[in-house]
Amino acid sequence: FDDQDLRIQRIAGPKGLVSAPHSHGRWAVIGVYAGQENNRVWKRQGDSIVIAESYDLVHPDILILRERTSIHSIANPGPGTSHAIHVYSGLEVDKWRMWHPETLEERPLEPDLFYKWCLEAPQDYVVRHMHSAA
Repeated sequence: FDDQDLRIQRIAGPKGLVSAPHSHGRWAVIGVYAGQENNRVWKRQGDSIVIAESYDLVHPDILILRERTSIHSIANPGPGTSHAIHVYSGLEVDKWRMWHPETLEERPLEPDLFYKWCLEAPQDYVVRHMHSAA
C-alpha cells in the first residue's frame, strides 16, 4: 500500500539477506510474522555512522523507529525466508539515504544500486562494524 501519508510493505527476506544501512527519512514500525529479522540501528558519528542498537526480532516482535532520522539495516540469519510488515509514514523519497555496507559512504537512496549493494554485502560486514564501534 502506498499513498502520500503512509507506505505498507511486506518484506520477504531470503536466508542470508543482509541489507545496506539506509534511512527512509520517516518513522517506521516493523512487525515480524514469520522467521527472524535482525535490525541494526545506526547513528551518525562525525562523517560516518556506527551501530547504536541491535534488535533480533522473531514472531511476534515489533520494532518502532520513532526518529525520522533513523538509519537501519536488516539481516535474516535464519534457516528460511523471514516475513515482516514494514510501515512508514509519508513518501518523501527525496529524504531517503543509503550507506555502502563496506565503506559507509552516504548517498541518496537509488533503488537499483541499493539492491545491488544488498546482494554484494559480505555476510559479516555488520559484525565487523559492531566490533569497530565498541
